[in-house]
Amino acid sequence: MIVIHNCFHWIGYHLIQKFLEEGYEVTGCDSIQSEKKENLHMFVGRNSHFEFVDTLPENRIADNDVIYIDVQSNLLSIQNQQNDTHTINIPMLFGPFMDRDKDGFYEKENYISFDSETFQEEAIWIDDYMEVLWSILMDNPSSKDWVVKPFSKSVRQEEDEDNVLYIRQTEPTANRLKQLEEHYQTFANIY
Repeated sequence: MIVIHNCFHWIGYHLIQKFLEEGYEVTGCDSIQSEKKENLHMFVGRNSHFEFVDTLPENRIADNDVIYIDVQSNLLSIQNQQNDTHTINIPMLFGPFMDRDKDGFYEKENYISFDSETFQEEAIWIDDYMEVLWSILMDNPSSKDWVVKPFSKSVRQEEDEDNVLYIRQTEPTANRLKQLEEHYQTFANIY
């Protein structure tokens, strides 16, 4: 079982989708204080493998069948089955249901335009990130902290630590932006 705290943050929502898609039972916890979170809840709330709870117990127990994931603003905190906690950073991501406006979004208090060089070099499509996250969780059950970066010339360094993973875009950014814009137009009232 996977327990996701802050599950209706847009990244938490994509985590729910990924784990449900892979056949896991998912328990989500969040305070539904916005219409957007309420709508995201409706998208998964009827799935028989998803359970929503208002609060999580303060003391998490070590259980071989439970992984806890806390979605925070710039990282995921993961408590594995051995009760070890490790983190995985959240790089600049983009995808359906992200907080955005017509031309861009805020990343760590900086406005990033979709047509900016920073976006083109550093942004990672949410599903590409989910695939890497999935491989980390399934193939590396240790308590190692991970750093995920885009595979671009401006970000890549010659001497990275062994905990750095690079993500290559699986499609050109322009194609992903087109998908994002179509989604934004379809679900504009939810954004």
